[in-house]
Amino acid sequence: MSSPRPVSGRDFRRLWAGTAVSQLGSAVGMVALPVVAVTVVGASAFEVALLAAFTAVTTALLAFPLGAHVEFRRKRPIMIVTDVVRFAAIASVPVAAVLDVLTFAQLCVIAVVTASCQIAFTAASQAHLKALVTGPGLVEANSRLESTRWLSVSVGPSAGGALIGLFGAAGSLVIDAVSFLVSASAIRTLRTPEPAPPVRERRTGRAPAGGQAG
Repeated sequence: MSSPRPVSGRDFRRLWAGTAVSQLGSAVGMVALPVVAVTVVGASAFEVALLAAFTAVTTALLAFPLGAHVEFRRKRPIMIVTDVVRFAAIASVPVAAVLDVLTFAQLCVIAVVTASCQIAFTAASQAHLKALVTGPGLVEANSRLESTRWLSVSVGPSAGGALIGLFGAAGSLVIDAVSFLVSASAIRTLRTPEPAPPVRERRTGRAPAGGQAG
């Protein structure tokens, strides 16, 4: 039997750092995207509300099915891919703004994509934690990740406002996009072998077509 892996392990710290950066980036993006919608695209109050609704509805509809899907897949590739996808999505905003081709529809698509990726990343990081920390330290590790998530929700809007004040709304999204590359790099450096995911049970039997004849 393998010995317990403590919460102070190097790979856990890397997962923790990658998760913290990714979650902070998501929180900053939630502030910056509506500001970009108003200042660059000229969105109305209704459109800004609609942008927020896209994120909320995506989270409500996909949280359960995406979480179940992630359970039966390898976790590190999911975390890395979702970070890279969010980098590309967020980075497309300042690029489109510079080229003067940014549209409200693009922002809505980005809101849905980033919300979906955030759900998948969070589910994968929480599930993968059990491969990096075992024994009594698992409860503490879970607590640290959860505390970090709530801290990012609390600090993210303030950090987003500060970045917008310093670099403008579109400029803040450049930093936001880079944060996802930093997160993907941290996950990429994990060295503990990832165990094979559980196998999804498949129903092979078929229900009888009718009752027994009397």
